[in-house]
Amino acid sequence: DCRIGKLILLGAMFGVTNDALTIAATLSYRSPFMSPLMMRDEAQEAKMSFATAQSDHLTVVNAYNQVELMGGQRFGFCRENFLSLKTVQTIAGLKRQFLEILSAAGFVRPGLRSRAVEALGRMNGGCDGVAIALEQGVQGTDVALKPLTILQGGWECGNRLCRSHNFARNIVCFRCRARKPSDSEAKSEEESTQPILKALLAAALFPQMVIVEKGKKSPILRDRAENGEKIEDSIDDGGKGKERAVLHPGCVAAKLMNLRSMKELSSKYLVYHERVRTTRVYIRDATPVSPYALILFGGGSIEVQCGGNDKIIRMDGWLGFKCPTRDHDLVMELREV
Repeated sequence: DCRIGKLILLGAMFGVTNDALTIAATLSYRSPFMSPLMMRDEAQEAKMSFATAQSDHLTVVNAYNQVELMGGQRFGFCRENFLSLKTVQTIAGLKRQFLEILSAAGFVRPGLRSRAVEALGRMNGGCDGVAIALEQGVQGTDVALKPLTILQGGWECGNRLCRSHNFARNIVCFRCRARKPSDSEAKSEEESTQPILKALLAAALFPQMVIVEKGKKSPILRDRAENGEKIEDSIDDGGKGKERAVLHPGCVAAKLMNLRSMKELSSKYLVYHERVRTTRVYIRDATPVSPYALILFGGGSIEVQCGGNDKIIRMDGWLGFKCPTRDHDLVMELREV
């Protein structure tokens, strides 16, 4: 899938390789969340406990990272939280394969072979080994025990059982997740990378996008336009007309909109990977993305229309954003970069 490949490459270019690989592997295989027929409510509650940034994709990343930290207790953790350990292990294997391809192509440090990374992970609590390999490389099976020189600006983990050497950009230790000593009040690493991951999802999955608008009884999803007019996101059902697509009930965004508080989404623009048809046409996994992410990373063709003191940036002939004239040149220059 070229969209998944684009996500992997962009993740490496923007310094979020590990999480981008987790999302890519999940999209290539399946979500680790299970939904047993007789315990669907409990399973949904467990999934929502991992909910992050109103995004199904980042929720999977959060759940996967927590499983990675459990070490020998991961089996019980997965069972309690309705996660498939076998699926998690398959995702880990796919991540290592993607990492080897990235390494061979020169996008990350060289010499990262899948089997060596797997051995490295086994020596470090049974994790997938990807984050450690990205930070320290693979210098044999004793890489985690071999002292390395701290690079300029880097820092050493304060956990006496870890003492790993981290790059200066790391806010938490890549191995044990302990906070950087000098950044006790800083945001967590997950919070700092979420906007980047959302923007990269917009770049990779566009034009798989819907606009959420309030309806009388339920939210309305709108998709691509014909002749500049927004139309309902629909799919041909074999000559019987068009059927409106809806968010799957298990989608994080759908669950949030179904709460009594009717919590607003962070953005009305949702990107998704695929639609499925069962009893209805469903969008299963979605992520709300900022209009800025769409302007900078989305779309193929760009058309600029004048509208008084503002300019309208229209992407692919249907998705329009109003932009002050004074900011238009800056936005277009950033997009070209």
